[in-house]
Amino acid sequence: MRVEQSRMIAAPARRVWSLITEPENIVRWHPRAQRIDFIGKQQGGVGILFYMESTADGGKLMRSVCEITEWQEDKIFTFHEVLGATKKFEALFVI
Repeated sequence: MRVEQSRMIAAPARRVWSLITEPENIVRWHPRAQRIDFIGKQQGGVGILFYMESTADGGKLMRSVCEITEWQEDKIFTFHEVLGATKKFEALFVI
């Protein structure tokens, strides 16, 4: 299954970038994200891993480890699940 959504945001790309790449910002706007923590000291870039807790339909808690696969500052951010319930989840954000 593929789901696509678009949003027009009246803000500079830099501001939007921080909203989609900084864990403390993501949990503020994403209705299912409960917790996101980078694994290791690096806070972004290709190959970085992060831990994520989110709720699925019905309220079930889902735990995942995801890897960043594309990172073009202020432009594109892609990650996919490498450990977790589905191992098929991928998200792409384009500014």
